[in-house]
Amino acid sequence: MLTPVTPPIKGIGMSENSSEANQGDTDSKQRPDPELRAVPLDTQHPGEHETDDDLIDTVAFQEKLHTRLDRLEKQNFRMKLAVVFMILIVGYLGFDQIITESTIVRQTLVESRELKLLDNNGNARLFLRMYSRVPVLQLLDTSGKPRLSLGMRFDDTPFIDLSDRTGRTRATFELTEKDEPALRMFDENGEPTFNIN
Repeated sequence: MLTPVTPPIKGIGMSENSSEANQGDTDSKQRPDPELRAVPLDTQHPGEHETDDDLIDTVAFQEKLHTRLDRLEKQNFRMKLAVVFMILIVGYLGFDQIITESTIVRQTLVESRELKLLDNNGNARLFLRMYSRVPVLQLLDTSGKPRLSLGMRFDDTPFIDLSDRTGRTRATFELTEKDEPALRMFDENGEPTFNIN
């Protein structure tokens, strides 16, 4: 479609003589230069009227840019997740080594030959120890005398001894070599006063 061209701006499309002649004559109508012809509408002001193809290209570019940004964000999230996962694995392996070392130390303490439990004043109140290759647990009173003993005899029979304030055994409950229960009681001199097999 062709449209007439608006009067040209001073100095554009006019010869120097015609522009000088028209400067003083403001009331007269300006005539367009006969060399100017009608120009198609699309080419009059380039950039003002974009075609549909240009708009489609812009939308396609924006969609590609949006897709790329989404892809980069997903990759960034995956990388962060991988770093966190690696930190957790390294931390777990290090923690496992620490636990293993401390477990070895605890096992060494449990494997000791004697265990002593002290009260607030520093007095021994419990002994767990080996007496000539047999285990014995003793509970002590405040003066350090054994009052209760629990252990094994040399023939691997279990026993429980109750002692008086002087540390003498007054009662014994045990299993015999034939695995029969036995209860024995003693006087203050250690003489048996009661015996049940």
